[in-house]
Amino acid sequence: MRITKESKEGELHVFEVEISPEEVNQEFNRAFSRYRQSIAVPGFRKGKAPKGAVKRKFGSKILQEVQDSLINAYTREAIEMRNLTLTDRPKVEPLVSLEEGKPFSFRLDITADFVPEIRGYDEIRIQMPPKRLVTDGDMDRMLKNLRERYATLRPVEGPETQVEVNDRIIVDAAFLGQDTKEVLISAADEMIEVQSAETHLWGIKLVGLKPDEEAISDYVVPETFSDEDLRGKTVLAKLKVKEIKKLEYPPLDDSFAKMTGEADSLDTLKEILSKELQAQYDQAHAARSEEMMFERLLNDNPFVVNPSLLKRRVISSVATMAQRGMIRKDISEDEFKEFVDNMEPVVLETMKREALLGQIAFQEKMEPSPDELKEAIKKSNMRPKSGPNDTEYLMDLIRIRLDVRRRLIEEKARQFLLEHLKIEYVAETAEEEQPEETESEDKTD
Repeated sequence: MRITKESKEGELHVFEVEISPEEVNQEFNRAFSRYRQSIAVPGFRKGKAPKGAVKRKFGSKILQEVQDSLINAYTREAIEMRNLTLTDRPKVEPLVSLEEGKPFSFRLDITADFVPEIRGYDEIRIQMPPKRLVTDGDMDRMLKNLRERYATLRPVEGPETQVEVNDRIIVDAAFLGQDTKEVLISAADEMIEVQSAETHLWGIKLVGLKPDEEAISDYVVPETFSDEDLRGKTVLAKLKVKEIKKLEYPPLDDSFAKMTGEADSLDTLKEILSKELQAQYDQAHAARSEEMMFERLLNDNPFVVNPSLLKRRVISSVATMAQRGMIRKDISEDEFKEFVDNMEPVVLETMKREALLGQIAFQEKMEPSPDELKEAIKKSNMRPKSGPNDTEYLMDLIRIRLDVRRRLIEEKARQFLLEHLKIEYVAETAEEEQPEETESEDKTD
């Protein structure tokens, strides 16, 4: 297929598309095979009728099917090759009669979403903090977390025993009516991790409590509580510590390194952990720099995505997520609407990036080589859904080729942009500094 003529006026694009005699013949051969296999011709066994007999009996049907198949398939290819996003159905007009062994051409009128010529991507300048490096504090936290994975819980007893930070405690808990002292709800043998001195359950601080000690406090049940009848009510929260367990950490030495199965010595383990963490920091830095690169380009080259196209893409994305089980089956109508609304800006950003990359690839005339395309199709494991003689076979082949091609040129454009990205490293401001990660200390229901 080749585009022999093209013109543009506003959102209207006009093409003349020519399909080679070889491509025409391939589709005719598929059609003849299809009719030969599926329809009996008088005087011949099914599937054995000669081409001439099939042509005489079904020539007009075959001609129409081949023309429709060629136009549908190569219209899609023409649209992709020119990086267009349709906003309306294309209008098609054959320019010659379709015949075996001869080229076939048609005119294509396309109304497409407008993406302006992208500028300023030959040198993209951004400012960001320097790449984060692994510190001694990072290593201490990693080793602490790793030791916790191999720590054991040991019950502690004695008159001086009380709850301390990092303990695990077994408790009985209940809500009582304020006046009646009647048990409204209870839970037995609940294990709680005491993460800090402020960790509490139902307003009762846990640090300092002793085994068999009961603590009672007024408590307003939150609106998110599981029992709807208790939501918003003031109750007496009662808590009794039954058992205190302390974590016993393995010693931080070579034996611990061997215990993890990662290394034979502590020094080697530290080196492995440091490399893994640095790789995470490097990946996060690269992702942030790429995000800022797209932000700069989209700010400098603003364009609007057609609302109807955005809506269709959001619906398609949500449908795909539902098919993959990524959306709860019991989701309410309001929750689903909120989910769809939250998806829209994510999908919009994706569509803008795809349009940006596609336009840059088009401007730079980026195309995968035939070998690249062939190898990528092979690795993709994408296969036509229809059989070689089905009417949809040509469309399936072109759909696969174009989907793989799009991924290749988008990646070429992305790498091209990264090569032209210039980063000026600046000191991190207080607003940009990331707080240390901490686990939630609230233990309320």
